[in-house]
Amino acid sequence: SAKTSYLAELSEGRRQLMPSGGIFLETYSGRYFYEDAVANTGGTTLFATASATLFLDAFAVRGEVQVPIMQKLNGVQMKSGVIPMVDISYNF
Repeated sequence: SAKTSYLAELSEGRRQLMPSGGIFLETYSGRYFYEDAVANTGGTTLFATASATLFLDAFAVRGEVQVPIMQKLNGVQMKSGVIPMVDISYNF
């Protein structure tokens, strides 16, 4: 896996917004069973990512979306769709 990102910082008082974006390359050679390759496993997917983290005092809320822009899968497999993620944390 490899990822490159762009980060920016926007702040106002105790609130801060950090948008980011980039690309994420995920590659997997596939599964093996006693040194024999298992059919229909493995492949490469390139994702475009966009995210933003909002810091409010000790809380942080982060949202991210990954969109597959290229998929080359080995054999017959289901392709990835849009992947949304949400994260909430408390820092002390």
